[in-house]
Amino acid sequence: MKTLIPTLLLVLSCFTASATHIINSSIQYDFKGLNQQGQEVYEISLVAYRDCNASQIVFDDTVLIAIYDDPSQNLLKTVKQALTKEEAVFAAMQPSAVLISPGCYRTGIYTFTFIAPLGHNGFQLVWQRCCRSTISNIVDETGSTALAYIPAEGVQNSSPRVLGFKENMVMGINVFTELDFSNYDADGDSLVYSLSTPLSGLTAANPIATSYPSTLTVFPVALYRNSYSFSFPLGTNTNFKLDRNSGKATFFGTNTGRFLVGLTVSEYRNGQLITQHNREHLLFLIEPQHPNGIYLDVIPFGKKGLECKWSDFTLDSALSYRLFKRKENTSLWDTIPVTGKSYIDTAIETDTVYEYFVKGITNETAWYSLIKKGKRGLGIFVNEQNTPSLKIYPNPTANALFIETNEPLSTVVITDLAGKTVLHEQHMPTQGIDVSGLAVGTYIVQVMSNSGIATAKFYKN
Repeated sequence: MKTLIPTLLLVLSCFTASATHIINSSIQYDFKGLNQQGQEVYEISLVAYRDCNASQIVFDDTVLIAIYDDPSQNLLKTVKQALTKEEAVFAAMQPSAVLISPGCYRTGIYTFTFIAPLGHNGFQLVWQRCCRSTISNIVDETGSTALAYIPAEGVQNSSPRVLGFKENMVMGINVFTELDFSNYDADGDSLVYSLSTPLSGLTAANPIATSYPSTLTVFPVALYRNSYSFSFPLGTNTNFKLDRNSGKATFFGTNTGRFLVGLTVSEYRNGQLITQHNREHLLFLIEPQHPNGIYLDVIPFGKKGLECKWSDFTLDSALSYRLFKRKENTSLWDTIPVTGKSYIDTAIETDTVYEYFVKGITNETAWYSLIKKGKRGLGIFVNEQNTPSLKIYPNPTANALFIETNEPLSTVVITDLAGKTVLHEQHMPTQGIDVSGLAVGTYIVQVMSNSGIATAKFYKN
């Protein structure tokens, strides 16, 4: 089997919540059919993202992409492509874990048609750009390399797409977080996910590719700082776990900063590996910027419904609300008109998991709740398929809280109903967790094990 070269999402420079510059990019391709000569026709797109507020930083007028023949790795041709279109894309469908408005970004797309020669054995597409800025977990702050691999004639493959806008994600530290890195494949191929290391690229002295070598070279990988690696991209104490089948990751972030996470998506057809696509996601971990926000609960309503209830703790209480709903692992959200701060949803299917979030509109801005999940007979949960069984006692309690599960625990977190972390334990003490110092009220305990996250409520008296 030939060596498979992945498609990399390229982070071009640093980004902060209000900065103005390019975020990253990717090479994507779609098989469009055969021409009259029987040659395979592909539509190839380089997609780049930047902040909507960017005024000084703009997309390159043209880009130069190299196409190498496989397996000879000789340069077949270079394509100089002008910017095809630029448009806005909103991250509102990805509410952040810090309850801030996710904001607006612009995407620049460079698209061209490639007609593959008859009898080809595959091609590797290459684009390089500089520069990265300061990233907390890697030493290499120069450039990066984006690669895409088109498999041999007859496979007729289209690259998978990331579900939703996930090129830039902002979240708070000291809270359990679940991120969905899943891809959608139009060909129906099976996808398997694993962590990987990003590649380096050009330097500040030559930030834009003007030519490529006649033979494909080996690109160096990025170097991680101490206590970081491709398997621990946020640090060794964050318990970062990726589900290889679903593409969902869970972790407990403890350090603020910008962190680059590499992800390889392996594509299988009829049980055979046909290609791989490596993604890069830039995660921003920050101190929660707002102790207030909109807090959503999803709880069972009888045997055939779910009740969505939310509380508004924003600085300027919302004038109106919108409830968004979708089936898990789908990309499109449905908007549900609501009045008040609750909604009973009976339009749900048996054994189907649904996701919800609330958008509150105020005079100043928009606020978003976290995404909450549920299905018939189940309330809030994080990972339904891989959740440890959980028993807590005594409940209510005044002093110690004991936790029993069917497997060893790695982290225990207790939060109040507003989502603020009040206790954090790396291991379960044999004498129980001392909650005597907590104020009287209801709290949520979250436990993380090797199989996932489970939650439960208890009352401190």
